Amino acid sequence: MLTQDLCSLISRAPAIIIVVATIELSEGWLLKVKDVRPGMENITLTVRVISVSKPRKVMTRYGEALVANAVVADETGEIILNLWRSQVKLVKPGYVIRIENAFARQFKDRIELNVGSRGRIIVIRKR
Repeated sequence: MLTQDLCSLISRAPAIIIVVATIELSEGWLLKVKDVRPGMENITLTVRVISVSKPRKVMTRYGEALVANAVVADETGEIILNLWRSQVKLVKPGYVIRIENAFARQFKDRIELNVGSRGRIIVIRKR
């Protein structure tokens, strides 16, 4: 019943586009840096690594961990990617990487990406 009501408001072609765009964004497809907002999850982006900070050791509730920050970018902007443990050695400036199942958090005045245990970083192209 509700579907019929909606169909009377919008033609079939735009409705299909809206559904496909919603599915693609929820799956992480088509997302660009400019679209990332704090609190988002299941983020998938393809970006170029601009720079990586010097790794540092920090104490976490799980013990000591290596952490670094990478500035990554696409054609729409730049964002910080926090790198933890083995991720630190995976990413180098100039690499093109695909970030899958990341989440975004606000830290001070900027948005940062994190890749937890359910996410991954894939190197697509080295330099």
